[in-house]
Amino acid sequence: MGCNRNNYAVSEVVGYIIVLNIIVSTIGIIFLWYEPTIERDESIAQTNAVCGMLKKINGKNIELLDQGMNASASGNLLIEEGNFEIIPLDGDQIVIYYSMDENYDFLVDDFDDSNLQEFNLKMKYKLDFLCKAVKTNLDDMSTVDDDEDIPTISEWVTFDFNDDAVKMLKIDLLDRDEGDLLFGRIWVFDMGCLEYSLPTSQGTYKAICENNAVIFSYPNNPYMYEKPVTHNADDIFLKVFQTNIKEESISGVSGTSDIDFLISVDDTYVHESRMPVYSFYIQVNGEYPDPWLNYFKNYFSDYEFIDVGGMDPENTIQLKISGDFQYFSLVRMISDYEMKVK
Repeated sequence: MGCNRNNYAVSEVVGYIIVLNIIVSTIGIIFLWYEPTIERDESIAQTNAVCGMLKKINGKNIELLDQGMNASASGNLLIEEGNFEIIPLDGDQIVIYYSMDENYDFLVDDFDDSNLQEFNLKMKYKLDFLCKAVKTNLDDMSTVDDDEDIPTISEWVTFDFNDDAVKMLKIDLLDRDEGDLLFGRIWVFDMGCLEYSLPTSQGTYKAICENNAVIFSYPNNPYMYEKPVTHNADDIFLKVFQTNIKEESISGVSGTSDIDFLISVDDTYVHESRMPVYSFYIQVNGEYPDPWLNYFKNYFSDYEFIDVGGMDPENTIQLKISGDFQYFSLVRMISDYEMKVK
């Protein structure tokens, strides 16, 4: 009888231990799930708040650009944690290129942030000629050129300018065999941005203000929080917004910060005014090509798109030109930012 009572007591203790282990394990599982969920929600809330403030700053910038040269305004940004910086002449890169003669069509590739000294060109038709590429630095209007033979088959040819890399440039393409006939043009814009980043255990959350838009990025999952102002036009019309930083400005802050901005309009350039184009492409390189390509597809929703898929280069869309040609206009607007911490 005593033995049975002892066995019963031992069994009861073991049962309590098993139940306790189950409770502790369940609490641990809940905690492991709950802690990153709290961190994620707090990170989303903070990044969303910064997006909202960047949207207001972006709105002030739009108003200034409408007012023209030397207009200025102030703005404020409050961050509780994370990092914020002004990144001039960086961010995502937009490449715009088109043919200016109906007998030529081409693709370009290999523009990136680290190498703007060379690029690749593939003629889709009009082969077997000597091509001259003239690169213009849009900052100081200096030029450099390179001649390369276009082969008898459609394949990539590399043009090497062997000069200092620049972030804003124009490249004219000329057929030397046809008396330097200008048949194509390429524009490359590294737009610059205001960037907020919040590192977490799940990855880095970001809010980016660039090219008159705001992008929210979950870790590796970006979307356009605010789209650029659109313009109704019968022609193909694009505005590119460039972000600069004033020399007297600090470039970045970390941690809790109350930031004041002074925004001023630097200059406006009309790069193209109703230029007849026979083919038209937009390429986006950088960290967030998908939100920008989706935006351009919606922006040019009145046009059909020719599928470039399966072919190089990546991150490229082609507008189908209606009729023999379409007019294209391009404007670049520059804003200077000065940042101070209260």
